[in-house]
Amino acid sequence: AAGLRPEAADAGAWTADRLSRPQEAGTGRMLVHTIMWQYMPRDAKAAIRTALTAAAARAAADRPLVWLRMEPDGAAEDASIRMTIWPGDGEGRELGRADFHGRWARWHDAPRPIPDGGPGA
Repeated sequence: AAGLRPEAADAGAWTADRLSRPQEAGTGRMLVHTIMWQYMPRDAKAAIRTALTAAAARAAADRPLVWLRMEPDGAAEDASIRMTIWPGDGEGRELGRADFHGRWARWHDAPRPIPDGGPGA
């Protein structure tokens, strides 16, 4: 995409900075990550959780926040594809399962509630 470039930064600090910026009405925000949570230092995970919790509290129908992630959840053969949307109940939903390297994805017919949909799940 034109004008976009990678940035080298601490993931927790970068996420906190981006999610704390003012958000115009009529725009949405989405945090997306794949197969990285398990490699994050504990303090970076905490900073991301804190940033998501604060941004979720500010989310509104005209300024939604979406957290989309594909991460291992203990199953040996594949990863969970999960999404949480705010405003809303803050509960995560599993959309499907995917190969750890993205070679395939299997989508559920309908999103499935997950026990712990909060940050880090």
